[in-house]
Amino acid sequence: MKVVHLLMGLQPSGLERMLVSAAPYFRAVGVRSTLVSQGAEQPFASELQAAGYSVVCIPPVKTSSGRRAWASVIRHEQPDVIHIHPEQAFAAAILVGHRAAPDARIVRTVHSYFPATGWWGIKRRLQLALSERHVSATVFLNQEMAAHESGYGRSGFVIGNWVDDAFLTSGRSDRPDVDVILVLRDGKAYAAAQQARTRVQDQSLWSALTDEHESEAQRIAALSRSGRLVVFLGAGASMGAGLPSWSDLLAGLAERAGLSEEQRDELRHLEHRDAGRILDQRLTERGGLAAAVAELTNASRCSLVHQLVASLPVSEAVTTNYDTLFETAWSATGADPRVLPWDALADARPWLLKLHGSVTRPASIVLSRDDYLRFEGEGVALAGIVQAMLLTRHMLFVGYSLSDDNFHRLVHQVRTAIGSSSSSRPSSRSGA
Repeated sequence: MKVVHLLMGLQPSGLERMLVSAAPYFRAVGVRSTLVSQGAEQPFASELQAAGYSVVCIPPVKTSSGRRAWASVIRHEQPDVIHIHPEQAFAAAILVGHRAAPDARIVRTVHSYFPATGWWGIKRRLQLALSERHVSATVFLNQEMAAHESGYGRSGFVIGNWVDDAFLTSGRSDRPDVDVILVLRDGKAYAAAQQARTRVQDQSLWSALTDEHESEAQRIAALSRSGRLVVFLGAGASMGAGLPSWSDLLAGLAERAGLSEEQRDELRHLEHRDAGRILDQRLTERGGLAAAVAELTNASRCSLVHQLVASLPVSEAVTTNYDTLFETAWSATGADPRVLPWDALADARPWLLKLHGSVTRPASIVLSRDDYLRFEGEGVALAGIVQAMLLTRHMLFVGYSLSDDNFHRLVHQVRTAIGSSSSSRPSSRSGA
């Protein structure tokens, strides 16, 4: 049997790792596989070739040159099965693959999902109706994904990811159980973790904290127990729950706005507030920027980071995130947090300040330059709360890059207020 897999760039991530571990089993049952990757960056190609796969690199299928190259590969290989993995341009990949090899069985594995409503939802349903009539089988990684995709007319089989047992037990033959599971967002993070693991593979455990780090952890714990710790959550905290980074969010908005590939490339080079302004203009006729952001950053299942932070004995928190995942995690601990600036404060109730709005109130979302200008005018009281905490609390940043100009302005104003002799004070309190 001959199988052609369509992937994105070949990265050292989950799918590629599974293919490496499955290679001996495929060979044993007579399956010959060709991997078709898209784009110029293929850092894991050599490992896949070493495992016995043929690797062909083509331009992205979303481009006309990519579709021609994809058709050429299919006609040349004449596979029995075409296995399409990416969600990006899946409709084009299916239709081109069917025309090039009408007798081949087409399999779709859905690796991720996201809400699609309004015009985007209509477009997605049309894509499914036009393309997936040619699909012999659709595979989902879990039941939740299958339930979600059923809303768009998809049905199929649930087959979870697998991993080679040797991966979990390498260097731990005396302890075949799993001590730690790392859930990582992308190939770069996975590669970094693998490199770190390799460095300590002859040890029974990962390296312990240094004395300095242990001392700092104990200091932060003491601040938390004494009620002097404030948590500041950024976008990185929600990425573990499957929500997009800033760059991925802008890319998703650009796709929804109908921008061409060239326009998207230009957008990526703009400051995000300027990019947000352009997207706001393009999305006005499609429900507006705020509604699109709310849909793309909405999720119901919080990450491990949210749960760990929510377990800390803190009563005050700040976030620039739009999602409600931390509120969910915090409530699960038995707390009843108030959300500022909309909820009234109650005695002994923890509270979360949402600086840039919430998916529950799309009109409050701050993203474009006009939104930031509005924030500078209407958000003075909220900024004052953050400044007061910088002066009186120790601020612990989680998943926040500290690159926001508004935040730097707040810190500068605090430093100016306390005088040059103690200008490092806000930084030391907020630098954890």
